[in-house]
Amino acid sequence: MGRARWVLRFVDGRYRSADLPVDGATTELGRRADLDVVLAGHGVSELHARLSVVDGVLWIRDLDSASGTHVNDAPVRAVALALGDRVRVGEHVFEIREG
Repeated sequence: MGRARWVLRFVDGRYRSADLPVDGATTELGRRADLDVVLAGHGVSELHARLSVVDGVLWIRDLDSASGTHVNDAPVRAVALALGDRVRVGEHVFEIREG
């Protein structure tokens, strides 16, 4: 398996400075222990958001979370992500970086 195309670099919250490679077709984020990315803390729903790669583009979709998903401080339902975008899920903020 090759290097991940994208990395989520946590820039705020309890996981600050952690890097998480995104290398699968889908990555689910939330509080549930069975998810790909488990995020504890305020404002994170059990199943909060899903990252997916469609035609080589990284997307994020909010999954009807209570506090919403924000990209560059704007609330989103679903949006294509670009390098440098900042995503907020509850108290956690991560930046999209090249893998």
